Amino acid sequence: MYTAGITTNGKSEKLVKEKLLTVGIITKNECEKLERCLKSLMPLKDAINCEIIVTDTGSTDGTIEMAEKYADKIINFEWCDDFAAARNSGIDAAQGLWFMWVDSDEWFENVDKIITFFKSEEYKKYISATLTFIDYRDIKKKNYSELTVFRMTVMHSGVKFIGEIHESVNITTPTKKIDTKLYHDGYVFESEKEKISKHQRNLDALMTVYEKNPNRLGTISYIVDQYNFIGDFEKVDEYCQKGIAISKELEDKTSKSHHLNFLIMQATNFLNTARNAKAVELLENLKDEDDENSYRFLDIYAVLSNAYFNLDIKDKAFEYAKKFMDYYINQDKLNQTNACIFILIFSQTNVINTMLFRCIKYFVNQKMSEVEIFDYLEQIKLNMISTDSENGILDYTKNIIKTALELRQYGLIIKLYKHTESDNQMEIASFENILILELLNYKECVEDIIREIADLEIESEFNQFAKIIEQHQHLDDEEFNKADLQNWVDSYEHIKNKYIQTETIYFAIEHNLDLSLVIEKLDVYNIIEIVKNPILVHQDFLEKLINYYYENIDFEFNTKKLYFIIALMEYYTVNRDSSAEVLIVYDIFETELPKLINSMYSKEILKDINICLLPNLFRFGYYIQNANIYKQKNDYVSYIKTLKTALREYPIMEIPIKNAIKDIEIYLEEADSRTKELENLAKNIKQKIYEFITMGNNEEALSVICQLQSIMPHDNELKELKSRLTLKK
Repeated sequence: MYTAGITTNGKSEKLVKEKLLTVGIITKNECEKLERCLKSLMPLKDAINCEIIVTDTGSTDGTIEMAEKYADKIINFEWCDDFAAARNSGIDAAQGLWFMWVDSDEWFENVDKIITFFKSEEYKKYISATLTFIDYRDIKKKNYSELTVFRMTVMHSGVKFIGEIHESVNITTPTKKIDTKLYHDGYVFESEKEKISKHQRNLDALMTVYEKNPNRLGTISYIVDQYNFIGDFEKVDEYCQKGIAISKELEDKTSKSHHLNFLIMQATNFLNTARNAKAVELLENLKDEDDENSYRFLDIYAVLSNAYFNLDIKDKAFEYAKKFMDYYINQDKLNQTNACIFILIFSQTNVINTMLFRCIKYFVNQKMSEVEIFDYLEQIKLNMISTDSENGILDYTKNIIKTALELRQYGLIIKLYKHTESDNQMEIASFENILILELLNYKECVEDIIREIADLEIESEFNQFAKIIEQHQHLDDEEFNKADLQNWVDSYEHIKNKYIQTETIYFAIEHNLDLSLVIEKLDVYNIIEIVKNPILVHQDFLEKLINYYYENIDFEFNTKKLYFIIALMEYYTVNRDSSAEVLIVYDIFETELPKLINSMYSKEILKDINICLLPNLFRFGYYIQNANIYKQKNDYVSYIKTLKTALREYPIMEIPIKNAIKDIEIYLEEADSRTKELENLAKNIKQKIYEFITMGNNEEALSVICQLQSIMPHDNELKELKSRLTLKK
């Protein structure tokens, strides 16, 4: 048995329960998602005395049969358009001292910290607990919101769900924040039609509840949410105004919170419909005078900053962004019970990025020093949401780097870099990866950042590489010493950062260094991975690569080196639109691809029937090789046909292939024209020959025939005439 003595709302209770925890789930026709949910709960069930209760509201797809494999109890609940009633059926049957509720479209990746909470008996200090809720918004799971939600409570007599839809339960403190993520994809849709259908279903249920009690503020708030989802902004206006009017008349704390909520939703709707001045008018004069609702000013300042920015009043936009970040820093002092922030629910990271950028812009405008700005940013780091979350710290780092690059505040990046744990190579590597990736979007900043980093005393790959690059950028050509760079290139296999690997290749090619050791260490898959890595800033990479090729003529005898150069050229040709470079690369491919193909593949493979097995670049090379054989044989019809086949395999070479076809067509036209001219000339000369024969001047006729035969040796008419005249002679 598990016991607890608690006091809630002035009432003391002695609880005695058979189980430590009950997990309650309601579901209908979600067999696959429910199984995912239940499987994720099995480690918890195995570790502690836990029961799982599934309340089914009318499934017909095998959900019940599947649930029987995992659940301890299954309740068949007759649906009555009341989610709270369905949820309470699980509470009524629960035997746990604690109750946790999840939905069938939710799941855990790891429940270790929940297990620790119970096994360590820390649960005895609390009456409720929160989890981190990850709400996915797209199929690829890239767009999501992260917020804290109450999902666990001690099973005292006051635990009951209320609300026919979007049901909730009163939470009693003290509350434990458990750093465990609960994932949700219930609002990820395959199509817009599916999305609208689900929200319309919710809306229909809400309207039924609303008609019974049109003054219930919670219902009106959820109706606004649903109209927002389906994009009916006129209805959002209508129900926001109803909520504002009703909540304004009431005096209790709940109505005050609802009143602010409706004002924020109305102002947000004004933003969505380009009525920015109205949003400012609605929120500008609100005062933060109520500790219970102070947290709502995160929303208010975010809306005001966006509205002023849209109105092109930048100073005010930056000022309110600063106020937003001040509240964000101090959020641990705010009322966490209701910390589900409306404006952040769907794009929390984007909002914080935007506000952070404007906040730093505000500091720059105020001419604050980098030290002062950095100290402020460190407060954000210390007080941010999910401070103990690794992802939270990475997001913070990314936000600062991105903002500093945008504003050219390189000192902030360097200070942040210095404050990474010098003895923690993983943290340094994470910082460098984020910085390098962001530099791909801010290529014009690379040289400045390299210069700054080269001055640091940090033991890392990026720092070492920066020192080498910076050193060589300041040397004149006659001073240039390649030794350090060559040594760095030769140690390539020890470089772990893939972007620094690619940069190393670039500088080796730029300075015509020996890549033999690098290439010898690589297998074909390594080569492919390297060429796929983006070059940070070098728009001239393909040009440098072409020069490198022409400066090194030993490729013919080194298959691996040739493959490396060809692979690089292929990737960067495909990703460039320079016709001049494509023409040069075509000339190289025309020369080198046949050599490469013949050295890599057997004669058996290089037959028409097997060519489909080759990569498309090699198929292209095979057809180019055959086309040139036809050209040497003067079989120009086959030459053109084969070139067109090659182009189908490798469309990037459209310009040089079409140029080659055009050149041969011009040549054939000119040849045809020359042939016709020769035929006309021969016709006139033959007429003259017959005149000589008619006049009996056979010697003169024979002389002209011999001259004409020198340019038309296969002409049968001339052969016959010559034979006749020779016999007569």
